[in-house]
Amino acid sequence: MTEPENPSYKQERIVISSEDLASDFAAPPASTPPPPLPPPAQPAAGTAAPTAPFANSWPSVPTPPATGMSPGQLPGEQLPGLRGGAPLPPMSQPATYASATGTLTWDQFLTKLGSNAVIAGLTAGALGGFVGWAISELIDSPNRWTPTSLIALDWDTGFYVMIFAIVLGFVLMGWEGFTSRSTPKMFREGGIGAAIGLGAGLVGGFVSSLIYTQLVNPFSNTGVQILVRGLGWAIFGALVGLGLGVRHGLKSTINGLLGGAAGGFVAGVFFQLLSENATGGGGGQRMIGFTVTGIGIGLGIGMVTRARRDAWLLFSDGPMRGKEFILQATQTRVGSDYRCDIVLVKDPSVAPVQAAFVRQPNGTVAVMPQSAAPVVVNGIPSAGAQLRSGDTIVIGSSVLTYEQRAAASVGSPRWH
Repeated sequence: MTEPENPSYKQERIVISSEDLASDFAAPPASTPPPPLPPPAQPAAGTAAPTAPFANSWPSVPTPPATGMSPGQLPGEQLPGLRGGAPLPPMSQPATYASATGTLTWDQFLTKLGSNAVIAGLTAGALGGFVGWAISELIDSPNRWTPTSLIALDWDTGFYVMIFAIVLGFVLMGWEGFTSRSTPKMFREGGIGAAIGLGAGLVGGFVSSLIYTQLVNPFSNTGVQILVRGLGWAIFGALVGLGLGVRHGLKSTINGLLGGAAGGFVAGVFFQLLSENATGGGGGQRMIGFTVTGIGIGLGIGMVTRARRDAWLLFSDGPMRGKEFILQATQTRVGSDYRCDIVLVKDPSVAPVQAAFVRQPNGTVAVMPQSAAPVVVNGIPSAGAQLRSGDTIVIGSSVLTYEQRAAASVGSPRWH
């Protein structure tokens, strides 16, 4: 028995096969309007209307203490949108800064000059050594000295080396600001380096000359002369490296001390060999010798710093792509302000102080937001995260990759 044709029955059929898809469904009457939507619920009197999370601003995160943090003490653990709360806002992808034409721009050239501690030490040391020699010769050339005693000669040498060290300290300390295109940072850090160079140069130059004049004259052995000259310059280099590193903690201080002493010793040996075998005027010999001295101290500090690194950041994309920062201090601040340790001056989307990389007591490193601007870790906006090697951090339009030595890896839990 077949059922009679019923248009409403045909409209309510369930499609279960291709034959049904081929069937002709009767259209509903054109005069039938769709049912109206129910009106939205109004909040009760005296109650503020609810707002969508992250509608106008990012949740603020309190600034953590620089040391002594642990995952259990981190603020912002249960902020909405971070774990099981409201959905996160869409994140824009940072722009790619790879050169399409293959030409090297000025900004990219500066980034390469400071791309890591070794290259920065080599280039800054060479420039600082040469300019330091030129200014020293202009102000107080040894060709104009008329010492009346050995001690007077030692003081003349100390003053001459002091001028050289002021310039070298300025360039070595200001190099990070120069290669980051932050002129205020260059002059601020360079001024501190110049003050350090003033003291280190006067003391180091006087002591190295005193050692040389008191120990070399009684000996005619060339080997002794070379060794003593190397020892004197090692003291000078150690003082410069010590002064440059002491502001950033114990690890940086040790790196500066070791690197400056090693670089100074090598430069002193070269200086003595050059003075014994060169012919012609003393100005040319000093130019080569002091330029090599700058290279030796800068390169020595850079090589030791890089060899002893255990945690560092590499800009894998952004305005400073290819630049490396070694995390030596207890706290490394990132932002657009020139007083930050890592200055992103070419990125207008970055807050004055946007994030801090904090070294934990157990040797690991955590990234902590320092403003309302977002910090994205592995694609997730974070209120704070303990980092593992290979993690990516997006700050503004820059993408940083965190790296660490295996010895720094600790199996503690991660947190966001």
